[in-house]
Amino acid sequence: MNETRNISKKRYSRKEEVVFRRIADEKLLIPVSGRLANMQNIFIINSVAEFVWDRLDGAITVESIIQDLLDSYEVDRQTAENDVSSFIEKLAEFDLIEEEGTIC
Repeated sequence: MNETRNISKKRYSRKEEVVFRRIADEKLLIPVSGRLANMQNIFIINSVAEFVWDRLDGAITVESIIQDLLDSYEVDRQTAENDVSSFIEKLAEFDLIEEEGTIC
């Protein structure tokens, strides 16, 4: 929970080198370099991850994303915070997003 508080005022944006695609019933994040996709680093995401991904526009804080998730899904706050934080940490680990700053 402390980790969530540390990032709750941060804003992140999707890197331009990452594309989102739906293929059949799968939702994919695909890192692209030049015109080539990095096929070894394709990420299959679920609906909640897609919900978060769509909101990573550089303007919305992590706290706002958590609140949007609470408003849209039947989930408790702790679960929403953990899910959003974990997903953002994973995206950052694989260099799929960039931090845009912190709202004071």
